[in-house]
Amino acid sequence: MTVWGLVEARRIGYSEADLLTSYSSLSATDIANAWAYAEAFPDEIEAEIRENNEVMEAL
Repeated sequence: MTVWGLVEARRIGYSEADLLTSYSSLSATDIANAWAYAEAFPDEIEAEIRENNEVMEAL
């Protein structure tokens, strides 16, 4: 799971508990690190989200 994917999941309403259940390979520390990364590099995360949305719309 990518950081931008976690950010998108949170935006549509997934809780951290949901994410931990859905992605058993993730730990609470992994998710905390993902939020910290997303906060530190918001432009990068938003660019990845936009790029993914453009690809999905082209399908």
